[in-house]
Amino acid sequence: MTLWALQVIWGLKAIWPVDRLRLWRKSFNLFLSFLAFTDKERPNNQLRRAMVCAILSAVYDHDSDWTYGNRKGQNFKNLLHLVEAEDARDMADRLFAKDVGHQLSKHGLERGSVALRFYWLVIKCQWMKGYTAEQVDEFGRKLQILDDLLDFEDDRVAGDTNCLLTNEAGEYITEGTEFLESEFFSKLKENSKIYRVLERKAHQLLKKFSAQKVTFGQLWQIGRPTTGAYAFITTLIGFGYYDGAPWVVRLLTASAFAGLTMSIMVYNDWVDRGHDRKKWKMFASEHPQEVFRWWINLSAITTVLVMLVATYNPLVAYFCLLVWGVGTLYSHIPHWYIVQNVVVAICAGSPALCGLVYHRQVTTGSLATFLMFSTLLFISEVYKDVEDSRVDEGYKATMPVKLGHRRTVLRLFSLCFLAALVMAIHPNPWVWKIAIVGLPLLQYNNAEIFCHPQYIARPKGTLRWILKILLIVLILT
Repeated sequence: MTLWALQVIWGLKAIWPVDRLRLWRKSFNLFLSFLAFTDKERPNNQLRRAMVCAILSAVYDHDSDWTYGNRKGQNFKNLLHLVEAEDARDMADRLFAKDVGHQLSKHGLERGSVALRFYWLVIKCQWMKGYTAEQVDEFGRKLQILDDLLDFEDDRVAGDTNCLLTNEAGEYITEGTEFLESEFFSKLKENSKIYRVLERKAHQLLKKFSAQKVTFGQLWQIGRPTTGAYAFITTLIGFGYYDGAPWVVRLLTASAFAGLTMSIMVYNDWVDRGHDRKKWKMFASEHPQEVFRWWINLSAITTVLVMLVATYNPLVAYFCLLVWGVGTLYSHIPHWYIVQNVVVAICAGSPALCGLVYHRQVTTGSLATFLMFSTLLFISEVYKDVEDSRVDEGYKATMPVKLGHRRTVLRLFSLCFLAALVMAIHPNPWVWKIAIVGLPLLQYNNAEIFCHPQYIARPKGTLRWILKILLIVLILT
């Protein structure tokens, strides 16, 4: 069956070969899902029809959503002859025309109703014959809610229709939660194990909307402990370029920087809680009082750490307070073009300067480390802006909002070359070796998002690994 699907998809010569392979893989995954709409005995004719549905669904997505898809639907329509039922063919044709013509409702849930009705008519399984057409439409609507839940991040980045991006998201979440407990969904789980996996993923995502009692773990996470750990390690790296600073000073300063970094993160989430709902970051908006109290407590602990640093070296304590103050004011800086990105980059690189401030002596190592991390984290901020460009329009003057997606990516190419230059002058020979391997891969990812914006997670992931490896290398060598 899978080889037959490859043969069918490979016959679509208007689609790039690499995209045909992706469509084949997507159709196989959809086929596993559509097994739920067949009978448990798995008759061969139903399996073939389920694969036909899977192929058509994958090619439909290609022509309607993918960057190089044919918006006239030629690839999709060329495969409709695989469907015997004329009413099913007409239904699919009309849905495609409404979809590409932007004539769907704001929530787009009718797509699920039409899709499930289509599978019902094409696969012709016995177990679904007990439902009326109206019931099938309602089940399809609820399946679309779950699909929107699972695809939320991708749809948000790509700007695609998703019911959870509307003001009625809470109602749809309730509807989807109830559907997971329904008899129909239980039958889907019995027929295809993949629905058990989808159920687990859906429950994990639904937790973001839960209003349960706030735990310390949840509050700890909004401070981005990994970012705090980055500040802690970078501070120790900055001290490592000098001799003479007692370990107690190094550890206290590193702890203070970790604390102030997490404090800045929590405060920014609290200030931006309203706008962050559009990014599906719900915690701060649903628990504003708890988040604010956590910020106060975290700031109090950090203040004590800074005061302890001041007993050893007041200048380092003043430096901590300066970075803390600028980082906190970041949340109130007017949303001018790239200003906030620059502020974040400088604050993020500043822990590397703690040794310089303590010893009042400039070294190539500390300065190069500051410039390297500041440059890489500026790039990281631009990636986040690319991901949030649809949401930020009219709110922030970010690079993607002002310049557009492709011009922003072209600047990312240049920024990566700047990062390579900064890493090349670093005195640690391991740094430029990491650059030789990591930055070309990052440039490849930039080329991917130039053509396919939905792959923005790839360069973000690559950059995270580059930063992790740099931290490990610099702290050990």
